[in-house]
Amino acid sequence: MKKIFITLLLACLGVVLVGLGKAPAMIADYVSKKLGVPVELGTLKVEQKQVTAGQIKIGNPPGSVQDVAFKGESLTIIAPLSAYFQNNIVIDQINVDGIYLDLEFNDPKSKEGNWSEIMGRANQQAGIKEEDTKPDPSKGTVLIHKLVLTNISTDLIYKDQGKEVKHLPQIDKIELTELSGQGGPDEILRLVIGNMLKSVGEQQKLGHQLPGGHLRYLLPLKRIKEAT
Repeated sequence: MKKIFITLLLACLGVVLVGLGKAPAMIADYVSKKLGVPVELGTLKVEQKQVTAGQIKIGNPPGSVQDVAFKGESLTIIAPLSAYFQNNIVIDQINVDGIYLDLEFNDPKSKEGNWSEIMGRANQQAGIKEEDTKPDPSKGTVLIHKLVLTNISTDLIYKDQGKEVKHLPQIDKIELTELSGQGGPDEILRLVIGNMLKSVGEQQKLGHQLPGGHLRYLLPLKRIKEAT
């Protein structure tokens, strides 16, 4: 039965590939519903061993100072297409380049902000509760062997300080390894965003607990490399 299901999914994928011109808008709409904010995807290229997306934009929730929470010039996921149809998904590498992040908080001591709202919605959509402490293998797993983030620009805003935009130092490169989470293909998005927020917050020495720390079963960042 499982093989039949996978075959049907592959057939559906083939249909999508035929009409690839509409695929970016379809995926952006799907992700938008998961995150609860506007999402744009400029380009999408699907190959046998990797998927490449370009001009990615994630909007901010209502009430934010700036319109955009995240921008990425390019994202490449290196893994065979068959990997996405496994119960335990293994991704060889994900590269995200030309990153812009907008970090907004109510005040310097607050944990509440634009990303806590976005990730809170993502957790809600995934059926994740804070009290969950143990993984459920029946729901599947995701393992990303390497996540490479390059050319990261970050804005920091405290709403109680006149909404001034602080431009933090650019980070040239961060590499994270052996990142794991629970769930299906949607978990890939949560792992990338959560670990990106967590690692950038650490590199920028922010005292806030960014929502990446709330991901269930998030492994400690085993190895972080910053370009010198």
